[in-house]
Amino acid sequence: DSTALAFAVTTLEPVRLLFPTDYAHANYYYGRLLREAGDQPEAMLAFLRAVHSRTKDHEIKARSWSNMGTMCHWAEEYALAYTMYEQCAEHFYSIQDSTNYYYALNAMAYELADNSNKLECQKLINLIEDECTSERVLAKIWETRAEMYLISAQYDSAIYCVRMFQEKGCHDVSGYVIKAQAFSYLCEEDSAVYYAKIVMDAPNATFQNKYNVLFILEQQDKTIDSEEIKRLSSERSDIDSYHLDPLSASLQNAIQLLKQSINHKPDLRWLYAVVFTLLILSISASIYIKKQKSKNLLLFQQAKAAREEHRAFSEQVQLVRNELSDLRQKRLYEIQNNCNALHQSKNWKKDLHWDNYVEMCEIINEYFFLFADKLKGEKELNEKEFRLCVLVVIGFFSDKEMADILCYGENSIRGIKRNVALKLGTTSKKLRDFLLSKIV
Repeated sequence: DSTALAFAVTTLEPVRLLFPTDYAHANYYYGRLLREAGDQPEAMLAFLRAVHSRTKDHEIKARSWSNMGTMCHWAEEYALAYTMYEQCAEHFYSIQDSTNYYYALNAMAYELADNSNKLECQKLINLIEDECTSERVLAKIWETRAEMYLISAQYDSAIYCVRMFQEKGCHDVSGYVIKAQAFSYLCEEDSAVYYAKIVMDAPNATFQNKYNVLFILEQQDKTIDSEEIKRLSSERSDIDSYHLDPLSASLQNAIQLLKQSINHKPDLRWLYAVVFTLLILSISASIYIKKQKSKNLLLFQQAKAAREEHRAFSEQVQLVRNELSDLRQKRLYEIQNNCNALHQSKNWKKDLHWDNYVEMCEIINEYFFLFADKLKGEKELNEKEFRLCVLVVIGFFSDKEMADILCYGENSIRGIKRNVALKLGTTSKKLRDFLLSKIV
């Protein structure tokens, strides 16, 4: 109800310092209605009032920054949009909303892609992949990659990224737009037309989406008759004259308001009033503080005792950590010495007695056979894969030497090593470190 929200904003304006959260919420929802209605400048002002309010509701501020970032993106102000999403990410981070925080980081990466800043975009994508656990967010970064590759004219890579995006259950219209444009640049006209038609028929496609693919249908779809071309041309004309141009002008006005707000020096008269009020309150508070001085002293002493107790506990924890670290190093040193001795032995092939792997494992380390049983049982390793793990732990054999010991070809050894690493959830290069960490 835009009328009710406008009344709420007007009513709360004089008392915004007393009810900052209500004021921020009213402006945020009013801004959303204005944005959807096409009044971009007024929507921008509403979002600015929300983010500049004194509310401690970081979520409403974050969503307001996000909406301003979207408007900047529509106006192709990618650097400004990046700043808006950066503010959004900071607020979501402060309330530990990890999913929306990584969504905001992905939006920042998207703006970097549109601004042709491929290096920084890739850094942000790598950060999200390393830290985020949300499947939806991890799916969205494929869309960002697709945009990055499309901007940098790597069209095959862009198509592949959209395919990965859609395989994860995301079928946003933007993905089909990227596919249509990429196939068009690759001169694959049939595919370009196919995806362009999907965009035109999609119920949730925006005017920008349709505008980006209409030229493909007009120039490349040989199956469309002359009447259909006229209809498409008319539709494109309607989009240009009634939607894109007014929207662009409205967005530019909104962006101008945003830039003025960023560069505007705030009116400090309200601050002087607040300072005077605080001065009066501080005089009153000083009288109260004197009465509470004895109680505060007792609380201070209790806090000091608690800190001392915490410090002693922290020292004990650190001591245990150091002991565990020393034990770990001692065991690694023991394993390394045993493996060195085994390798220097003239009969090292005989020492690898596969018929009794317990004795053979104890050559390496007394705990290894326990890990070996668990490895064979839980990870479903077959005998040849398990034997390869033993040789990898020993660590001195090349692929050729392991092939000679296990009576396999050298290429087979590499394949077995890859399969073992895949089952254990690591890589071939890190396989030995992984096994050693599990033993210790």
